[in-house]
Amino acid sequence: MRTFCCCLFLLVCVLSGHAQFQWDIYDNTNSPLQDNSVRTIAEDASQNIWIGTDYGLYWFDGINWITYDTSNSDIPSNSIRALEIDQNNALWIGTTDSGLIHFDGSSFTSYTTFNSGLPDNFVKSITADSSGNIWAGTTFGIAKMAPGNNWTVWNAFNSPLWSNNISASIFSDSSIYLGSFNGGLSIIEDTNVTVYNSYTSSFPDNTVLSVDTFENKIWCATPSQGITVYNGPGIFSFYTESNSALTTDNLTFVEGDNDVYIGSYDKGVFKFNNGTFTNFNTSNSPLPEDYIHCIEVVGPDVWLGTNGGGLVKISAFNSIKEKDFPSVVIGYNHGHLSFSENVTGKLAVYDLNGRLIQQNNLLGDSRVSCKLNTGLYVVSLEGPIRFAQKVFVSN
Repeated sequence: MRTFCCCLFLLVCVLSGHAQFQWDIYDNTNSPLQDNSVRTIAEDASQNIWIGTDYGLYWFDGINWITYDTSNSDIPSNSIRALEIDQNNALWIGTTDSGLIHFDGSSFTSYTTFNSGLPDNFVKSITADSSGNIWAGTTFGIAKMAPGNNWTVWNAFNSPLWSNNISASIFSDSSIYLGSFNGGLSIIEDTNVTVYNSYTSSFPDNTVLSVDTFENKIWCATPSQGITVYNGPGIFSFYTESNSALTTDNLTFVEGDNDVYIGSYDKGVFKFNNGTFTNFNTSNSPLPEDYIHCIEVVGPDVWLGTNGGGLVKISAFNSIKEKDFPSVVIGYNHGHLSFSENVTGKLAVYDLNGRLIQQNNLLGDSRVSCKLNTGLYVVSLEGPIRFAQKVFVSN
């Protein structure tokens, strides 16, 4: 190992353009979450997030939590699989056993097989289109609820759909794109239905777990054949373990924003940017679980729902404003981090890939042992004060 030079390198309040991240993890030990499996996430107009679990619904603004479950509210089910915010900033909830629920902030309204045209009470996906229609993907087809409580249902018995088990949906360019179990990708445009699967086209996987848009294309996450991109009628491109930097074909979720974020069963989350994949998993980052259920991009932050590791927020350090930095100066010398004053708080050191190198709880400390190889690192401190600054370690 190379030795470090003896001079002290100060941390400056200017962040480099490298990938510097802060990880916040919320689970049943440090938040109101009753279980560490987060099934679905949605963002409202104020950039607050809604979280669906097997044990109820949660609202979180980054500091404050509100819990809605059958014990403290009129929500008819705690088992939630889908969330969507409509044009009026109202929340739509898909449950495993109580149908489709509308929440206006004060009251819950339920649509079930008993009081509406909903074909099944297990709702796996919800999409609000530009005309005010709500599309609910169920285990017995896709249902459109038009304004005025008018319902239309497409299933394998009354349309060209190959499967009734709808797993995902997205509205784009006046069409609804559907993912299904064993039915591939389907497109509904007006009254026309087009199906792409391994029997009708070059679409490689008959199960599509998630769909989203990116650069006017439809990205599909499949459980065994990686990512399939729909580029137009009958035209597809593919990202798999064999032809790209994806390290697994077992995918669960896709979210398109300024970049594409892809969740997997076994390798954490991937970020796709300018043709390059970056992977964060339990081996190279603080990610607590490699099985990702859902992803939501909120401003500069990426929220992940995991199968057993709770709710994860990944924040770019360069999104933290300079005014949030305190005046404490940090240096690195001879295998120690030193502080210009005694510090109390939680210290974390990350490399530029977001991998956690070291954590310490500081109790009035001015110096802490920290063995670092040559390179750039990010130091984070949370407590009475909070800062994130660049560290440079010379050889």
